[in-house]
Amino acid sequence: MVHILLLILKIIGIIVLSILGLALLILFFPITYVGKVNGNIEEKKITGNIRAGWLFHLLHCRLWIENTEIHYNIRLLGIKIKSSETKEKKKKEKRKNQSEEQSPKNEEEKSQDELKEDSVKETDIKQIGTSENEKEQEIDALEAKIQELENARAKIPGLEQRAKMLSSEIDKMSFFSFSKKKARKAELAQCQAQLESCRSQAALIDSVRAEHEEAKAEFAKLRQA
Repeated sequence: MVHILLLILKIIGIIVLSILGLALLILFFPITYVGKVNGNIEEKKITGNIRAGWLFHLLHCRLWIENTEIHYNIRLLGIKIKSSETKEKKKKEKRKNQSEEQSPKNEEEKSQDELKEDSVKETDIKQIGTSENEKEQEIDALEAKIQELENARAKIPGLEQRAKMLSSEIDKMSFFSFSKKKARKAELAQCQAQLESCRSQAALIDSVRAEHEEAKAEFAKLRQA
């Protein structure tokens, strides 16, 4: 029984000592490295090669510099675990894939841009046509307005004469012709109101004619464009 216990303790001690020895070896084993770097930083021409190893080169690292670009290679038990070359390959593949994806997109965008340009041209032509029609309608409306104002101005002399005649009749009427005098006064008031309306309309002729000339000039510019 005692012999078995001593054997178990012996095995446990060997395991503990081996773990401690391995831990001390990992903690205190030195890192070996060797390297050489040449070049000029200002001219950005640097080359170099650095090698490092740890634990009898179980972990090995190599770093080299070419034209200020740093490359590295890490191996564990001779197996490559990390390298800058793989990253560069991945970047190149991504660039290729992006260029391949963008090329049809660019063609689609170009075709869409061309369609947009064509649609913009068509809309511009349509807008020019609609603006010409609107301007022509505006000119017609101004011409009709000018004719209306001239007709109102032509009525002014007749209304003035009618108002003078009515006022003279009212002055000549006697006091006893009250109802007739009242009717003439209402007629005179109506005539004076028409006269004021025609005078206000006649005062607008010059401004409407100026608008008409401007509209004609704009219409001529649109026809030239």
